[in-house]
Amino acid sequence: MPILAEAGSSASECGFTMGVWGVCFVATLVGLFISLYLLISHDDLQSNFLEPMELSNQLKTYMPIDFVCSGLFLLLTLWEAPFWVSLCVSLPLAAFNVRSFLRRDHKQYFITRKEYQSAFKKMENQFKAKSVYYGVLTAGSLVMLILSLIDFMEKLVS
Repeated sequence: MPILAEAGSSASECGFTMGVWGVCFVATLVGLFISLYLLISHDDLQSNFLEPMELSNQLKTYMPIDFVCSGLFLLLTLWEAPFWVSLCVSLPLAAFNVRSFLRRDHKQYFITRKEYQSAFKKMENQFKAKSVYYGVLTAGSLVMLILSLIDFMEKLVS
């Protein structure tokens, strides 16, 4: 008895669904690690282990990857999941990242600690919220991956 798959679906369709959820899981996991890394980098800057210019370079390097991960997750959930799941779950993160991209948050330059202090609290809260959100998306993707794996294995056996 299939869990996610329709009654007449083939093993290849179930395998494709499993692959899509696998890519979603990896994309959210990468987004979670990037968000946590940038959050830790902010703490390192407060502890004087990191210079503001180094943090600026990390933002410039890793935030576009984060944008791609959330966009990929949105695209794949629009393709595979029911429409309401995409709107309720993945669209808020993608919309937030589009807003951040348009505000050019990934191109902020901090040369001195004084320049950085004005943006610290906002960016710290942003990365905390994104880490929690990515954690929820990663858990959901893992559940969907496991359920689609069960369907795939069931189709292979029968």
